[in-house]
Amino acid sequence: MRLRFVIIYIILSTTLLSAQEWYKNCDHSCVKHKKNLLYQAKDSTLLHHFFNKLDTLLLFNGKSINIVHIGGSHVQADVLTNTLRRNFIDINYGITSSRGVIFPYSIGKTNAPWSYSIKPIGEWKEFSSIVKHYDNQQPYGVTGMVVHTDSNGSGLIINLNRDSTLHYTMNSVIISGHSTSDSIIPYTIYNDDTIWAKKENNNYLLKFLKATDSVVIQFFIPNNNRFTLTAITPQSNDKSVIVHSLGVNGAALTSWLKSNYFVDELRLIKPDLIIFGIGINDANVPSSNFSADIYKQRYRDLISRIRSVSPNCAFIFITNNDCYKRLPRTRASINYNTPKVQKAMYELANEYNVAVWDLFEIMGGMNSCNNWVRHSLMNNDRVHFTTDGYKLLGNLLYNAIIDAYTEYHK
Repeated sequence: MRLRFVIIYIILSTTLLSAQEWYKNCDHSCVKHKKNLLYQAKDSTLLHHFFNKLDTLLLFNGKSINIVHIGGSHVQADVLTNTLRRNFIDINYGITSSRGVIFPYSIGKTNAPWSYSIKPIGEWKEFSSIVKHYDNQQPYGVTGMVVHTDSNGSGLIINLNRDSTLHYTMNSVIISGHSTSDSIIPYTIYNDDTIWAKKENNNYLLKFLKATDSVVIQFFIPNNNRFTLTAITPQSNDKSVIVHSLGVNGAALTSWLKSNYFVDELRLIKPDLIIFGIGINDANVPSSNFSADIYKQRYRDLISRIRSVSPNCAFIFITNNDCYKRLPRTRASINYNTPKVQKAMYELANEYNVAVWDLFEIMGGMNSCNNWVRHSLMNNDRVHFTTDGYKLLGNLLYNAIIDAYTEYHK
């Protein structure tokens, strides 16, 4: 056990800043660094199970680990999540990692992660999400979004690396969606040869002849037929920590519970760790309308669905950040539901023997959002963070996880 800890410590210390050094170099006085830790329930078996998988990956080139961050606009922007992703990739000594689930957000004219690009070919239409233009007839999955095309030859140009510091590759890609005909098939062209995808249930597997970071995928669609795209999952042969960003602007727990193919598509990921960031939109209601009991029951329903796929999956709840409440025909004001969400998450963590990352306390508690605005880490809406703010949160969360990991080995 002692030797294993020494090896793990060397791996971490040689590939990234230690939590202590990062704190020392951070000059953001609004951050309560002593609060930056994972609260763990008395029985931490599930989190320790996750740490053991991380050991196996780092020491013995074991299976890839899948982390899923799910929430609303904090997650859709993918700045916090991408910071977490890049930190975990650094552990692997430069091994190229899979990017995780992606989606052509630009088709829906909504904000997209900056790290990759997906450009449409041909005509795509009827974008909707579990929040925007919600339609209970749509087959929403893990992204909570859908786009449609009925145009033969329509497609997507995918580039996984918009930044020269990124090195994501893929040997294949899983295209999740629903077809009105079995004759609809995705394909790509390589050296004048057409490579056709193979269908299994509502997914298409498209294999490439060599690893690549970009590809043009098109769809053969016979007349009077339509393809509905729900998710794209690039896959790599390299073993690494894969961090998936599943966020929809405005999403609450009720939104994700409406995603009727969420479980089916989550089976493709088989998460080892879920990071929950759902609560800001649930709590954006008058104080008299917020019920902690209903909020917890909705989380239980979502957890039940996740555990049907990954029974031993660990969870980390991120408490709501201190924020303002914005309701129609009312003046924005501090949201006193935030401590209620915080308390509910601790109760759920103890109920399910999982962990909490207390962002509310890290910020400084009630009305601390104003201090973060003054430090240019939060937007004037006092709900969302600036780019620097989200990067800071990604580093803080990563260090909290690594602190718990190293403490586990001690």
